[in-house]
Amino acid sequence: MSRSRLFQTVLISLWLAGGITARAQGTAFTYQGRLNDGTNPANGAYDLTFALFSVSNGVGQVGAALTNSATAVSNGLFTATLDFGANFPGAARWLEIGVRTNGSGAFVTLAPRQKITATPYAITAGNITGTLAGTNLAGAYTAAVTFNNTANSFTGNGTGLTNVNAITLNGVDTNGFWQTGGNSGISPTNGGFLGTRDNQPVEFRVNNVRALRLEPTAGAPNVTGGASNNFAAAGSAGAVIGGGGGNTNGGNYSTVPGGSGNYAQGDYSFAAGQRAKAAHPGAFVWADSQPADFSSTASNQFNLRAGGGVRIVTTNAANTNGVGMTLDGVPVLVGSGVGVLAWQLVAGTTKQMESHYGYILTNSQPVTLTLPLSASLNIGDVIRVAGGGSGGWKVAQNAGQSILAGNFTVISSSTTNWQITSAPNSYWHSIASSSDGGKLVAAAYAGGIYTSTNSGNTWTLASGTSSRNWTALASSADGTKLVATVFGGAIYTSTDSGAFWTSRTTNSIWTCVASSADGTRLAAAIGDNFAGGIFISSTSGLSWSLIPVTGGNWQSLASSADGSTLLAGQLLGTLALSTDYGATWTTFNPHSSSANWSAVAVSADGARLLAAVQPGPIYMSTDAGVSWTTTSAPSTNWSAIAISGDGSKVVACVTDGLIYTSSNGGITWKATASGVRGWAALASSVDGGRLVAGVGFNAAGGIYTLSAAQRTTTVGTAGLLTGGQNSAVELQYAGNNQFVPISHEGTIFAY
Repeated sequence: MSRSRLFQTVLISLWLAGGITARAQGTAFTYQGRLNDGTNPANGAYDLTFALFSVSNGVGQVGAALTNSATAVSNGLFTATLDFGANFPGAARWLEIGVRTNGSGAFVTLAPRQKITATPYAITAGNITGTLAGTNLAGAYTAAVTFNNTANSFTGNGTGLTNVNAITLNGVDTNGFWQTGGNSGISPTNGGFLGTRDNQPVEFRVNNVRALRLEPTAGAPNVTGGASNNFAAAGSAGAVIGGGGGNTNGGNYSTVPGGSGNYAQGDYSFAAGQRAKAAHPGAFVWADSQPADFSSTASNQFNLRAGGGVRIVTTNAANTNGVGMTLDGVPVLVGSGVGVLAWQLVAGTTKQMESHYGYILTNSQPVTLTLPLSASLNIGDVIRVAGGGSGGWKVAQNAGQSILAGNFTVISSSTTNWQITSAPNSYWHSIASSSDGGKLVAAAYAGGIYTSTNSGNTWTLASGTSSRNWTALASSADGTKLVATVFGGAIYTSTDSGAFWTSRTTNSIWTCVASSADGTRLAAAIGDNFAGGIFISSTSGLSWSLIPVTGGNWQSLASSADGSTLLAGQLLGTLALSTDYGATWTTFNPHSSSANWSAVAVSADGARLLAAVQPGPIYMSTDAGVSWTTTSAPSTNWSAIAISGDGSKVVACVTDGLIYTSSNGGITWKATASGVRGWAALASSVDGGRLVAGVGFNAAGGIYTLSAAQRTTTVGTAGLLTGGQNSAVELQYAGNNQFVPISHEGTIFAY
């Protein structure tokens, strides 16, 4: 048989019975096969060629062909080492083999190509799905590894990893997570933040000790800094502790900036220093280093404990008057001492004055200084004027204002006479006054109740009071609580200075009423044919109790300031006195026979009592009613009487006569220039300086006022004070648009 036929037989009979065995390193592998010569296994040396293909037939060779010469074949078996390099990316590969006898003839290609299959370890590596032990994967791998499957998952803590550059974490790039070297371009407006998305606090630690805690609440978060024993109490919101130790926030939006042992318990409170306790809402408490608690005592209170004193330095240029600090709007005059005012030099000819200042005038022309508006003043505020310039000075008034001028030269004599007010003509039956004379109330028989808040300058009709037979009025010291009686009607009270009135009793023949200074204790009497009674209220008129008193037909009643002493007078009868708030009464008669006790008066302390007869004299007691004497007042038809709080100043009026005054408690009397009129009602301020009287007998008339003991400037912009060079005056605001001189020097004129 020819050699060609032999090769064909060999090639046709070649059986690749072996496989690929991977080596431990590199890309070489061992291939084993079986070669038959005809029907028998081949023996001897053969040349073999090996080529790698990506397809089972046709074009598609990968890499260069390999030739293994003189390959030993024994009993048909041979082994060859092959190295195609890095041509196994994981895709399928086929091996094409050529054969010839050793060094003779051309290679004959065997068919078909043989598919390269995996060795057992390669099969295992291709199917690994769990964790690979470190002993099974060792050594250095220098080529790049790409993980581009989104389903990849890696676990473990990464211990031992170095030079790892994480481009993304959980799909977030490096601008989306915080780095120890800082971040750039991260803005909350773009969704960037450091913190939690759930209802959990955030803590920052230093040396593994908490330094800052951000705690979520139903309101604003709590911020707690400093030592770990600082904490915000449960239920607080928006509370802040800046630092220190042992501090607690208990109130909403409370603050402890630092220190030790401080407690901000109230809402919006502040506590700082050492053991400061802000226990009330809005309280500010600062305590020095003393080891003792220092606590607030009221809401919205400023508390300061400074054992070393308080030192405040100002720029002295915070307001228009050059004073750097004020207290309740009043300048605090640093370095001037308590009660000393700040002085200003006035070189011009006009000046708007402010309280708590003194003005030194240096101009050679007259200088006009205008009083502060009353609305900007507090009672007790003081101003001073010193006329240093040769031009002298003038203090001008605003609308409604006046200055007491009893110790000045009064140019206008109009204030020495009774002045009629703007009240309408009516049958004025009763008038009452506040203690300062600023608030007045007047009642007309078969008319209405009128009130004034400016000492009688203007009057207002109270709503719902028209067309009643008003008989008597009484007022509390501040003019807020009022009580009025109606003949054949009820008793009415007001708690808003007479703006609105409320009925408190059933209808009766109410003739007189009296009130304590605080308006709490009231007394009212009935004048019904000797069968009337006296009623007492300790609830500002809300409830009344009838007090048994001998006799009836009461027509006059007066009270001490505390309501304990009550004096009542009968029509054609006697007087009755109580010194125990009306619980018990004693009747007596200083007159020789039954009298018409038309008017009575009691001093604030109840020691001085006055009672007037119509017609007859005025009787006086200076020992709380134990003994009575007749005064020097004329015997006439007295209709009303009033007394100052201290009992020293008395005023009484006569039906179809004059008004009389006494400045010594009723011992001596003098007639005023009141004119002969049907005077029916009187009232006095507590100091006796302001008097008011109403005409109501025989014919309808008006209401008149008089500043008796202390004359005033003309009320309003027409009134003024003037002084020359080297004259001075100090004025204090007394309320109700009125200023009182508390000191003066030189000759001063009042207009």
